[in-house]
Amino acid sequence: MIYELKATQMMEITAVILSLIGSFFILRNNLKRYGLLYFISSLTGAFLCFVFVSIGFYSFPARLIPMSPIPIIEIFTVIPFYVLFGVRYSPSKWGMEDLLLLGDGSYRDAFRNFRVIPPS
Repeated sequence: MIYELKATQMMEITAVILSLIGSFFILRNNLKRYGLLYFISSLTGAFLCFVFVSIGFYSFPARLIPMSPIPIIEIFTVIPFYVLFGVRYSPSKWGMEDLLLLGDGSYRDAFRNFRVIPPS
């Protein structure tokens, strides 16, 4: 017996495979940082989707695993890939040095130049 896949299932499988490949290429740059970000974003995405489905805000009619209330495979692959891609290829740096004063009364502006806060 041949099992035929629907168009939506083929699109979901394609998205999962492409996001796994993309995540692999991003994760190999810095496994610790991007791995932690992948883990946190997948858990957060699954939690938020489960909460919204439980409340009744939305539902998922097409899922790869029909027994689960949320598309768990897609949430644990596609959403973290979007997060990794956004952080990795962001036009600005996400380091703490941009958020905090550097300790000597200076800071970095939007163009990554050092600026000194004049004494008052």
